Order: sequence, then C-alpha cells, then structure tokens
Amino acid sequence: MFGGKKKEQEAASTSGAGEGSLLSAAGSSETVGRNFLRPDANNPGISRPAAQPDIARRPPDLSAYAPRRETQQPARGEAESKKLIVGRDISLTGEIRTCDVLVVEGTVEASLSDCRAMEIAQSGQVKGTATVEVAEISGLFDGDLTVQGRLFVRATGRVRGKVRYYELEVERGGSIAGAVEALQSNGSTSGN
Repeated sequence: MFGGKKKEQEAASTSGAGEGSLLSAAGSSETVGRNFLRPDANNPGISRPAAQPDIARRPPDLSAYAPRRETQQPARGEAESKKLIVGRDISLTGEIRTCDVLVVEGTVEASLSDCRAMEIAQSGQVKGTATVEVAEISGLFDGDLTVQGRLFVRATGRVRGKVRYYELEVERGGSIAGAVEALQSNGSTSGN
C-alpha cells in the first residue's frame, strides 16, 4: 500500500524493462517522466517557456545607476529673486532691507528700504516707513511711503500718512489720506 509504486519502479529498472516503461500492479504500462519541453529545444534538461516575440518588452530602468548632473546655480542678478512673503495671520516687526519683492498678506510693522517692489494684498496691513520703486496696495498702508516709480492703489486699498510718488494710479474705491507729494524725475519733490 505505501511505497508500492517506488518498489515497482525499482523492479522495472532491474528487470530490464527500460527507463521508459513501468509495470503497474494491474499489469499495464505507463510512461515515466513525461517530457514537457518543446521538441526543438536546444538543451533538453532545462524547461523554459516558449518565446513570444509579439509581446513588446520595455528596457529596464537604469536611471539610479546614471551619473548625477550637478545643477548650475544662477549667477547673481540672473533669475535670482529675493522675495519675502508674509502670509495670512503672520505678524512681522523690524527692519527689512535689500529685498526684491515684499508680498504682505498678514501684518508688518517695519522700516522698509532698498526694496524694488511691495505688494500689499487685500488682507495685508503695513505700518511704518517704506522706500520702494513700485508699490501695489490692495490692503492698508499707514506711515511714510516713498515710491520712486509707480504707486498703484487698488479699489480695496487705503493709504494713510505721508505719501511721495513719481507716478500715481488709483482705482475707483481706493483712497489716499494725508500729505501727498509728487516726485520729480531727479528724485526731488514738488509740493502739491
């Protein structure tokens, strides 16, 4: 019952029946070790699936082994921007110098100098002194403001205090309250 088939195989191999056949207990012959290989296989001892040339194979990704390229840092003044953003619900107090763009969405109480542009969002508030080239105000500015280029006050913008500008543009609804002076092209003021 147990191990009978193994004993039959040993008996068949010693009796000279050959490796290809086996006598079973009932007396019929069966083939030992069926061959599942393709008949035209080069190496009959190794089983491999048939090649399917119609399936497109993608090459392996070797990007992890590629040499790394070092990124070029932009030269000073070339595509490099010094931008300071004061987000909503952020308060900043102090002195701000040499920034290209100041964007205020929160509250700033500071002295601002050597800056190119200042943008005050509708939710932004700035209190202090500022000297900039361009200013766009949609929120509140309170203090001394000197704009050497264009001052643009949006419809929701309010400016209070002493204001000096070269060019002025105010949308309907925007307001300026306080002393207002226009700058001449050489930077001097003319009393208005």
